[in-house]
Amino acid sequence: MKDNTKFKERFDLIQPLSQLLDLFSVAAAGVTAYLTRDFPIPVNPNAYIIAIAFGVLYATIVFRLFGTYSAQNNYKIQYPLQRIIISWLTVLALLALTAYISKTGEYFSRLWFALWAIYGFLLLLTFKIVFLGLLNSSYFRNWNHKNIVLVGTEKHSNLVSSRIKKANIIGFNLLGYVNTDKSHNDNTAFNLQNLGELKDLNSWIQDAKIDEIWITVPLKDEDTIKEILYLLRHSTINIRMIPDIFELRLLNQSISDIAGIPVINLCESPMSGVNLLYKFLEDKFLSLFILLLCLPIFLVIAIIIKLTSKGPIFYLQDRIGWNGKIFKIIKFRTMPVDAEVNSGPVWSTAEDNRATAFGAFLRRTSLDELPQFLNVLMGDMSIVGPRPERPEFVHEFKELIPGYMKKHMVKAGITGWAQINGWRGDTDLQSRISHDLYYIENWSLMLDLKIIALTAMQSLIQIKP
Repeated sequence: MKDNTKFKERFDLIQPLSQLLDLFSVAAAGVTAYLTRDFPIPVNPNAYIIAIAFGVLYATIVFRLFGTYSAQNNYKIQYPLQRIIISWLTVLALLALTAYISKTGEYFSRLWFALWAIYGFLLLLTFKIVFLGLLNSSYFRNWNHKNIVLVGTEKHSNLVSSRIKKANIIGFNLLGYVNTDKSHNDNTAFNLQNLGELKDLNSWIQDAKIDEIWITVPLKDEDTIKEILYLLRHSTINIRMIPDIFELRLLNQSISDIAGIPVINLCESPMSGVNLLYKFLEDKFLSLFILLLCLPIFLVIAIIIKLTSKGPIFYLQDRIGWNGKIFKIIKFRTMPVDAEVNSGPVWSTAEDNRATAFGAFLRRTSLDELPQFLNVLMGDMSIVGPRPERPEFVHEFKELIPGYMKKHMVKAGITGWAQINGWRGDTDLQSRISHDLYYIENWSLMLDLKIIALTAMQSLIQIKP
């Protein structure tokens, strides 16, 4: 087997090289736009140099923040391209905001800025496509190949092998497995080669080029784990432990170190540390911007509600939010004030005819949800997150839907991943919760912006004459 150690050392440079190429693209695009534009007014080159430097600085922060350099072994073109596009738009918005706040916009040519934006897109996308194309070629993929041997029971090794193959992740070359199950010996584990029994482990790895050993032994079999580690005590191969808990419905599982003790985090909210700061800034700035932008719409809706039905403009209702705490959600009133006097809390359905004529329009267009941006400003909700339910329904659903209460590990949202995928209102609860948990597991600022953009598009489509 070929020794590819040098290839692996070179592969360590791929991520930094990708970052340098992106930053070079941003700077080169700005310089090219300057050189190809015949400015009709006197130009201060230093001002443009400073602007380009700010662009590179913002790109350094934003590209990393939006996961453009996420350490994945999946090099499908569309995923990083989506991140590049959204990240570059964000950088351009920050540059425009900086010019507005500093009142320096008049010193720069608008045509230059437009050319910078266009050239930046072209260079970023071109470099990324070429770069990922090279990574996907057979030669460059060898740089990141890791030869792996599974050491454990057939059942657990089968499950690990199946997950790796279904995920279609490149870079992992499963050579086979060493069987620790003395009671059964079968070499048909998803075409994995049976490399022998545990007693043969040391003699086998000495003759093979192995990069990592994954221990696939159930946690309850402590003696076997100790035996494997003892046999490998002189080995310099990377050793990883895959506990038999990955079939459970876990959220953001990870391993941390507390006082020198390895701790397995089974269910953890993504809203902690710097992520909590990012979410806070996103919620406060965007909700304030949307409220100011929609103020005329607020006033028109409030007047129509007052003119068409008796009662208050807003409707306050108990909902369950972050960590299972109750808060008052704010909505435009869409029903008569006595709509639930006789029925009590009722699950809203498509056949629900309790809404007023104008209230039905507000519901259909989701305009009744606009006051919830006040909830976001007050800290009760987020713009994006699982939709909150009333306490009566939460008490019922948590016993019927597995993992239902996990949705409360983040703040409730005005819109969410489930809603933009069609799971809103009177729809399948299991599918809705599955989408909510997917959002929590895969949260990122880029995902939030994608959900907000899709929600805005769907809302505009729903507003029909």
